[in-house]
Amino acid sequence: MKYMKRVALEGAHNFRDLGGIPAGPAKSTRWGCLYRSDSLAGLSASDWEELAERNIRTVIDLRSENEATASPILLMDGMEYRHYNLMKELDSHVHGAERSKETILKSMQLDYVETVFGNMECCADILRGISEGLDKGAVVFLCSAGKDRTGITAAMVLYLAGAARQDIIADYMISSTLNTDGINRLMKNFPVPEEYLAAIPDLMERVKKVLDSRPETMEALLDAFEERNFRKCLETCGFTAEMQKALEKKIIE
Repeated sequence: MKYMKRVALEGAHNFRDLGGIPAGPAKSTRWGCLYRSDSLAGLSASDWEELAERNIRTVIDLRSENEATASPILLMDGMEYRHYNLMKELDSHVHGAERSKETILKSMQLDYVETVFGNMECCADILRGISEGLDKGAVVFLCSAGKDRTGITAAMVLYLAGAARQDIIADYMISSTLNTDGINRLMKNFPVPEEYLAAIPDLMERVKKVLDSRPETMEALLDAFEERNFRKCLETCGFTAEMQKALEKKIIE
């Protein structure tokens, strides 16, 4: 059980352990330390027991304000909840008065580079929250599908831990397979008015393609980490080199 990547849950489809990823010579990310997931709002009682047995003490929610309000996560006693709205534009594009078929599709066609470097203070806060959470036990971070905002966060953490480029990309691409059921669940509740579906008959198929985990999407972000000096950018936002090194030590063995 300790070395299983995917954690089978009733109420989440893309929950997995970030352990076992190479992070330099004779090193790898620690098992049972850091997890990534799609939404935990639908977890069953037995699911929560599974998380408790894994010593998960901190739940980091990367969803928008509206997503978090519409589908709240009800934690077990002894767990801490932290919310970081990594993509504030989702509140207006998908849920707000600006919503249209164009803005909905645009909001899903994320520019990972802009998401990170346009929200660097939030990224620094997320990484600080993960590091602080690891002092208390295991940590899980999540968004709705466990692909984009969660994928970005996993990439940031793995990059700082010294994981190889191909391993970061491979971890990202797993979502396309593991989250099939989760994506289908999201599609059933996707907020698209009937008139949009009438105007664009293949709209939902187009949306499904957007939800794929394409390697070139992550490749562009990793290129930007190098070209824009991601570590230095974090330092300017208060997540110092010492803090980055401390996070690395917490998640590798």
